[in-house]
Amino acid sequence: MHKWLSYIYYGMGLEELLEISRRALKSYPLCDRCLGRLYARLGYGWDNVERGSAIKIMLVMKYHQAIEMGDVGARDEFLEMAPRIGVRASGLYRRLTGSDLSPAPCSMCGGSLDLFIEEISRQAADLLRSWDISRFLVGAVVEEPIKSIEAEVIRASGSIYSEELKDEISREIGKKIEALGEFTADLRDPEATIVVRYPSGGIDIEVRSILIKARYWKKWRMISQSTILKNGSPKYFSIQEASKPLANLFRGSEVVVHAFGREDIDARMLGTGRGAVIEVRSPRRRRVSLEDVQEALNSYRDLVEFKVEGWSNRGEVRINKRRSSTARKIYRILVLVSRELREEDIQRLEEELRNRSIKQRTPTRALHRRRDIERIKQVYRIKCAKIAENLLECLVEASGGLYIKELVSSDSGRTKPSFAEILGTEAICIELDVVWTEL
Repeated sequence: MHKWLSYIYYGMGLEELLEISRRALKSYPLCDRCLGRLYARLGYGWDNVERGSAIKIMLVMKYHQAIEMGDVGARDEFLEMAPRIGVRASGLYRRLTGSDLSPAPCSMCGGSLDLFIEEISRQAADLLRSWDISRFLVGAVVEEPIKSIEAEVIRASGSIYSEELKDEISREIGKKIEALGEFTADLRDPEATIVVRYPSGGIDIEVRSILIKARYWKKWRMISQSTILKNGSPKYFSIQEASKPLANLFRGSEVVVHAFGREDIDARMLGTGRGAVIEVRSPRRRRVSLEDVQEALNSYRDLVEFKVEGWSNRGEVRINKRRSSTARKIYRILVLVSRELREEDIQRLEEELRNRSIKQRTPTRALHRRRDIERIKQVYRIKCAKIAENLLECLVEASGGLYIKELVSSDSGRTKPSFAEILGTEAICIELDVVWTEL
């Protein structure tokens, strides 16, 4: 016989398991489910009710064996513990005393946990239907004093095989909801999380936003990316405003645009467009086609145009937000200078700003909302053409986060080098467009 098998066969393993129940039940009446939870990590294919029932039966058999062998102490202990064991002890109790056993209510759930799970599962299913949810997750919060009693029972029993009550409640409710056939428990990508509170019966739903990957083109100037309020009303039309029809489409509370970078209000976004993830919060409708999303987003096509690329997720937002600070961009700019430009001026600009690191302090125009720090950004190349005696049109390829207007003007020396410094004259950017982005 194998060593481990002989260990259990001769009772040592079973004695250890029964002692867990004995220690717990000496102080606390426990129903089958709450006792079985002390053994939740042992065995497969059983629920905690079955575990608790089996261990109680074995414990009563152990007491019976000792009593039959004349152990008076075992008889006295059994009679004391029988009400805390419950109905599994009723037969032996009646045989020993001639009386019917009056089981004590479970210290943790009062015997109502099964009813609680059944009722909350029904309420949760109704809640999921009202939010058009098919993939769900359940979380549970165990309130006081039950939480403290649970901790004390585990401590008293000495069990190393237990699971927490909140985990059992979450699992059992999830199983009952999924058994209805119209919902799927999804640990990795749920559309909503049901949060239940035990024993008060409180139930809430945390609905995941709808996330849509898209690109946008800003066809006109003086369009902001997010809403800017003045005297309680939007100061400019915005990308945020253009995306608002999605709130009606999904019956959501609001729409938020997570753009991968930012252009100035007076800059157009042309060429490849800019990548973004559009978030619809608290949607009550989820089964919407991408074609309908595309149509809703382009309600203001003459000002802002969108191209939907698919569904998205939080991870994509985080990654692209992080990458946007270094991702390359190409800008088209018109530069006005205070003197006539010569061909050698253009050559010097293109040569001195090829693969050049640029030191920039926070622009003067942004100091009211951003810390005054120095950043080092990169210009990879520029290509300029003279279109009037003091007017240049340039394409500038640079890293994300470079302030192009200050690259031109120098911002009183806060950007080095700059067009103004290299040309030895005042220079201002009078027109700015983004024509290509890496994201």
